[in-house]
Amino acid sequence: MLDNGQPVIAFVRTGDLPYWAYQTDHAVVVVGYDVEGQVIYLNDPYFDQAPIDVPRGYFELAWLERDYHFATISI
Repeated sequence: MLDNGQPVIAFVRTGDLPYWAYQTDHAVVVVGYDVEGQVIYLNDPYFDQAPIDVPRGYFELAWLERDYHFATISI
């Protein structure tokens, strides 16, 4: 999806994301990743800053907590 320019809505548990201070169920928009695939770029509706760089391992842990659920929007 991302390789085709289509963002993905990922359902996460925030406690594993380094920029969150507490644990809650949440959704973020994955808008890209770096060339090596080690940094994931997120747009998080809770924060004004966008995109937010998150190390892949932290993102995968947060996403795993919500069983890797995601959604896409097609027009």
